[in-house]
Amino acid sequence: MLPSLVAAARAIKIGSTVREAQPDMGPVITARARPRRQQRGGRREIVCDGRGVRIADAPNGFFVGATIIDQVQNEMTLGREEVFGPVLTVIRMDDLDHAIELANESAYGTGP
Repeated sequence: MLPSLVAAARAIKIGSTVREAQPDMGPVITARARPRRQQRGGRREIVCDGRGVRIADAPNGFFVGATIIDQVQNEMTLGREEVFGPVLTVIRMDDLDHAIELANESAYGTGP
């Protein structure tokens, strides 16, 4: 399943919403938002790296691509905190009961 997710993430069209007809994803809101998002995603388990996106007709834009981070552990910041950006974290589970247990520990929408 992970290879299919990576392929889909890499196929996302990134561009200026002003200059392009229909990009799938535009820029983050400010220059400050981009480095924070990039720092949060700066793990060695990155299987799809959305950093370093350059848009020729919008060189001053704050663009980032979709990022997929595999082998995230629930104890990691990435496993516990919500990331505001195009980031998918993959936490591998032993079984459905394990997945439900970890989801119930979350402070966000899926948790208690």
